[in-house]
Order: sequence, then C-alpha cells, then structure tokens
Amino acid sequence: MKAEKIIRLRIQNSTFCRRIRVVQGDTGRIFRFILEDITMDGSEQARVYAKKPDGTEAYNDCEVVSSNEVLMESDSGQIFAAIGVVQAEIQISKSGKTITTYTFEFDVEKSLTRAGAIQSSSEYGALETAIAKAEGFYNPTFSEAATRNNINSGESIPTLFGKVKKWFTDLNTLIKLVGSTDISGIGDGTVTDALSVINNNFKNNPTFSLSPYKDKTIVTFGDSVLAGWGWKEGTGIIQPLKEKYPDATWINKAESGANMAVTSSPAHTPIVNQITSYTGAADAIILNGGVNDKNNGLPIGSIETNYDASYNTSTFCGALERSLQYIMDRYPLAVKLYIIPHSFGKDNSFLDSIYEKAIEICKKWNTPSLDMRVYSQIAMTSANKEAYTYNPNSKKGDGVHPNETWYRTFYCPVIDQALQYQGIGSITASKAPEVVAVTGVKLDQTTLTLNAGKSAQLTATVSPSNATNKSVTWSSNNSNVSVSGGKVTAKTAGSAIVTVTTADGGYTAQCNVTVNASTEVDHTELASLSLDGNCYFDTEILPDEKTNTKARWNLQSGTTYIAGARDDNYKIGYTCTDSIYAVRGTVSSAAKNAPFWADNWIIEQTGASYKVGDTTVATDAIDSFKLSSPYYLGNMSKNGAPAGTGVVGKIYYAQIYSGDTLVADMIPVKKSDGTLCLYDKVRKKYIYNAGTGTVTE
Repeated sequence: MKAEKIIRLRIQNSTFCRRIRVVQGDTGRIFRFILEDITMDGSEQARVYAKKPDGTEAYNDCEVVSSNEVLMESDSGQIFAAIGVVQAEIQISKSGKTITTYTFEFDVEKSLTRAGAIQSSSEYGALETAIAKAEGFYNPTFSEAATRNNINSGESIPTLFGKVKKWFTDLNTLIKLVGSTDISGIGDGTVTDALSVINNNFKNNPTFSLSPYKDKTIVTFGDSVLAGWGWKEGTGIIQPLKEKYPDATWINKAESGANMAVTSSPAHTPIVNQITSYTGAADAIILNGGVNDKNNGLPIGSIETNYDASYNTSTFCGALERSLQYIMDRYPLAVKLYIIPHSFGKDNSFLDSIYEKAIEICKKWNTPSLDMRVYSQIAMTSANKEAYTYNPNSKKGDGVHPNETWYRTFYCPVIDQALQYQGIGSITASKAPEVVAVTGVKLDQTTLTLNAGKSAQLTATVSPSNATNKSVTWSSNNSNVSVSGGKVTAKTAGSAIVTVTTADGGYTAQCNVTVNASTEVDHTELASLSLDGNCYFDTEILPDEKTNTKARWNLQSGTTYIAGARDDNYKIGYTCTDSIYAVRGTVSSAAKNAPFWADNWIIEQTGASYKVGDTTVATDAIDSFKLSSPYYLGNMSKNGAPAGTGVVGKIYYAQIYSGDTLVADMIPVKKSDGTLCLYDKVRKKYIYNAGTGTVTE
C-alpha cells in the first residue's frame, strides 16, 4: 500500500511553497518531486535533508527516476516522527558537485491512531466497560467528582473512579470544542486552563478562531493594482482576504492612478502622502507604486547612502525611501511587503528600470518585496488579457488591471502566504501609536539681507518639541531667491519671502529676504566654454517683442537646439541640423534657414531679422508677444525644460537686449573654486549649467 503525492519545485529561484501536509509516523507515503528547471541523466545521487521541529536532523535517500524527477519513500518514518513543521531541501550530487533546492516545508499533523486504543463510542463509555469487567473483583459504587483533582496514593476505589470520571467528562468537552487542534498553545497548555480560555472566548466572542490575522490590522497603500480598479475601486487584494479572515481589520488606502512621487497638482493622492498621513494602527503594511511615475515621466531619482536623509519626494526613489523611513520609524514591528505587479506584456523593459531601483531600495530598508512578475502564474496572451484583466473605461481586458478572478485565484493567495511567511501571526496585538500634534513653527530669523550669489541657513523649530511629525517644506515666492532644506541662496537683486510649512497642521513662518546686487568678482575670464550637447544656461529672462540677441558660438556636428525659448503660444531662437534655422513668432510660424557647416558663428537677432554669419534671414513679423518660458543658452527651453539635444561645441559670449538696452552680457568664467559658468556683467550674477552634461574649458 502506497500513497503518492506530486510536488513541483524549482532549483533556480525560491517560491512561496505551500506546506505539504502529512500525518505523524506515516511510512507508506511516496513523494514525487518534479524539478522544473534542471536536467539529470540518472547517474546522480539525490537525498532529502530535513530538520525536525525539535531541531534534530534526518535524511531520506531518494531515487532519480527521470531527467527531472526524484522519488522519496518515507519507509522509516523518521522525518515525520514528531508533529510540527519540518524544514526540508533536496540535494542532487554528481562527481563531487552538488545542487540544492530552496527550503520547503512538511506540516506533520498529529495522528489520532494509537496502538492499544479501546474500541468505544466515547472515552467515558470505554471506562464504564472496563469498570463493568472489574465488578466481580471490587463491585465499587462511585459518583463523579465535583472538580478535577490529582489522584493520590491510598485513595479508595470509589474516590479514584469519581476523579477519573470527572477528567473524562471534561476531556470530552474539550474534544468537542477543538476537535484535533493542538491545545498546547491555548492558555498554559493544560486541560484546565485550555477549557477556561476556550469557555471565556465562547462567552465573549462566539466565533473561536485560530486565524493568523486575528485582531490584527492590515493596511494597503498604492495604485490601481492594489486598489482593485479592474474589479471595483477599494477591493483589490483586500476583499478576498477580508472575507477569508473576518476577525482582522483590513484597510485599503490605495488610489487608482496614484504616483509614488509628489507632483505639483496630483490628480490622486501620491502614495508617499497616503503613507505619511496615516497614523492609525498597523500590524502589516502592503504597498506598491512606480507604474504611474514611469508613465507620467516623473524622474526616478537616486538612492541616498544613509537612512536619515532629506529625501526628494518629487522623485520615485526619494518618495519610496521617505515612505519606508516613515514606516520604519512609526511601525518598526509591523510586517512589511512591497508588491511588484505582473508583467504587462512580453517586453516589460519600460518598467524594469524603475523596479530595479525599487528592489534595491527594499534591500536597503530590510523590506521584503514580492515580485508578481514571477508569482502571478498568468502571462498576458490575448486570451488571458480578456479572461483575467479588465479596464472599466474600455470595457475590455487591458493586461494591466487584474479582475476579480485573478485576485481570488493567484494575487491574494500568494500575498496571503507571503504575509504569513513574514510572521503576521506571531506579532503582538496592534496598538495605535500615540500621536502628538504640531501646534506651531518658528524661524530663527525673520529678516535676511544677502548679496547676490551668497547663501544663508534658516532654522525652523517645530512645537511642541515632542511632536510626532516634525517634517516641514520650504518655498520662496520669487525666483531671485531659492531655498532648499532651509538654505537660502540669493540669485539676483530684489526681494522675496521664504516660507516654512509644517506637514502636520500646515502651520507657517516667514522670513523677508532682501538681495543686493553683488559687487564681488570671484572669477577668471575665459575665452570660451565647451559644451557636450547636454548643457544649458537659464538666463531667467522671458523674451517678448522687444527682445534682441547676439552670441558667438562654435557649432559642431550633433548640435540641435542652440538658443531660445518656446511655450504653448510663441517661440524665438535658432536651431541646427543640415542648416541653421531661425524662428520668431507664433508656434505655427515657419523657421527660416541659412547655410551651416562646422565652424565659429556669430548669430545676431534684431526684431524679425536674423544675421547668421554673412547671411540675413527674415522671420515672421509679429507686433506683440511675451513668452512664459525663459531664454536658454546652449539649448532652447520648452515650457521651462530643455527641448532636446543642445550645443555640441563652444560658447564665447552672449548678449540680450530689450530694444537698444543691454539687459544681460554673459561671458565664460572660472570661479576661484574651479566652477565653470557664465557671468552676467550687467546683473552681476553667475549663471550655472542646469543640464546633465559637463562643461569644460
């Protein structure tokens, strides 16, 4: 007599393998392990190594029966001798080399079969039969004891049997309550205390549960995959688990369409804000995010080297790190799980880059990540898109948003196993952390005077000193002053108001900043600066119909945008491909071309006329216009951002006029600290490379 079970494993990567259930002491079981990613020739040796619940080790030799199958028979029963969880792995050996699977588990359940058991309808019935057989010897008369007491030497037969009857009566009651459940973890493990605990539980809560989530609070933050947009907003991974484990509190804060990072006008609550604004209880936190950041063109950013850093939450990396910092500080004992969704198509490379960063961040923050690109089980073929995903707008499968079937079949069971694997059932009861609200904020200086190019540090003090969330943001109402982390940098003459705002409560404090024109010259003039196509200088001048320009360039092959600005209504400036193209007018105005070859060029624009070397071209005449995007040198701005590849070559100088008045006269310089930049002799300010490229002499 043999009972065979087939188990599929992989050598190359671990899985959340469900435990294999067996019964204590079985010796007639056969386990056929199918190793899906290995090929054997039959000459290998295979062995199952196991660690039993008490820590002792055992092994079973196995038979290699095919190119990827190993057979184990439990003849000795040693591996399954004790109840509890047995950790195991398979080792394949050949010619001194070994390959070992990741750990999987056997769940050894207690056997109800015992040698010498008395055949009876109940334990008490068996006892009465035994008593009846003894009547010819003692023929005792007895009554059931009122309470359970230990048996003492020398007690009379009636007293002895009265105590035994009481024990069996209470034992039957316990069996009816818990069946085959191990009671060693209920109360102090004794029958007396187990009965007391169970009776009290039934009295206060009629549904007795051994759920690993009992009395726990599980909170989800993220985008549409966790929010459940392909099923119904607010369901997602929460609904099936909520139905399966009703004795837990399940909270879904995820919003469809949410970015991880913060944007100036988010349509949905950024995930970092979902997380950092949550102050309730949490025994487990599930989060995801990144797809919308990538789709919306938000910067990925970089990973900080330290834990306690000032994270740039306008980037994906900064926002995810800030989220995990908040979780670690506020909920250090909570189970944490970051979800990477399934592959939306065979080519998932568009999203792989952002998830590589996410995995690296999770490793830094000791946070488990669950990669559904591996565990979702379903590839997005045309048939599967329709069967397992759904887009409420198109009413069709889109390959992105799981429907109810997919959530219930794979997404939720895998996440359930992951949470249990991480220890959700072992943590202490949830308690909402104490929150101390912010009552105000002050600055150490309320007025500040700086020369252009200089900086000063402001310090904000949040009240009370023990406030839970002391995070603040900084802002300036004028572009002539910038502020980051309280460091105020003066750019050009004028005034500005710097404001600090608390994240909790929105309390503010302000500092009035006056910027004087700089009289210092801290540089050496250079003949030119070399640009590599990814450099540009923001003059901060918004062109209009009075703007005239003159500049000298060395333009080489590879140059595209040279100088200028463009917004949704107007454009001014010049570019280069096979010719040099000049433009001034509305967005629909055609560019006018002049000959081009790699060389030095002086390009001068006066009104609608451009002089390119010795060639003069006329652009569209336009009486009145003003751009909202600043004039760039080395590139052309497009709504405040570089339009594309800039100058490959050099800049010698650049001048900007308003009519006949010179408003900016910019020359290449090298500062005393080695920084290469432009210096505006009119505005007495330095203009630095704002691009990603490198400026050289």
